[in-house]
Amino acid sequence: MHTVITEAGLLKLLRAAIDRSGSQVALAKAVGISPANLSDVLSRKRNPGEHIQKYLGVARRIVYERVK
Repeated sequence: MHTVITEAGLLKLLRAAIDRSGSQVALAKAVGISPANLSDVLSRKRNPGEHIQKYLGVARRIVYERVK
């Protein structure tokens, strides 16, 4: 079974990873992206790319809900 994570939840995971790494620069290096890219994701200017998703163990999916 898969767990659905909201965008806010993903950003919380990312901020926790930054805390564990010691800094945004350190996490960006560990993930294999630029610090600017990570900053853009944190400020919601960019969606988390493949490297961030892989590092966090998540995959982006589009979900549709029936509304009445």
